[in-house]
Amino acid sequence: MEKFLKSLMKEKHHLVLTILLSVFILFDVKVPLVLAELVDNPLGKIVIAALSICLLSVNALAGVIGLIAAYVLIQRSGDSTGTIATQNYLPTETKKTSHLSAMNQFPVTVEEEVISKMLPSTNKRDLTPPEFKPVLDDNHDAAKPN
Repeated sequence: MEKFLKSLMKEKHHLVLTILLSVFILFDVKVPLVLAELVDNPLGKIVIAALSICLLSVNALAGVIGLIAAYVLIQRSGDSTGTIATQNYLPTETKKTSHLSAMNQFPVTVEEEVISKMLPSTNKRDLTPPEFKPVLDDNHDAAKPN
């Protein structure tokens, strides 16, 4: 324990970083919207996690506090940008689809019954080229049809 305290006093910058991260965790420090938008996406979360893991490899105490601070930063960024609210309170597409399909249940009408019982129409047309050749009358200097 004494050795740990002595090493902590030698590396004062790690101690200062640990204190600053502890203040960020304990007090409700608002994350600026610009920073929150950078952090609140998959790439930002990966970068924050990588930085906190790198800090863990440098100093154990600062690393553990850094991991907690990274988690708090990601949570507060989600609160600032509103992604947590949209995940919690907006319905998913499957919920909306099931709700709308439950509302759109109509009885089968007489017209639908009659059409479903009808025989299929047969549309057989003779599409072979005709045996006759059309003849044009005087076209009064009009252009020829193509």
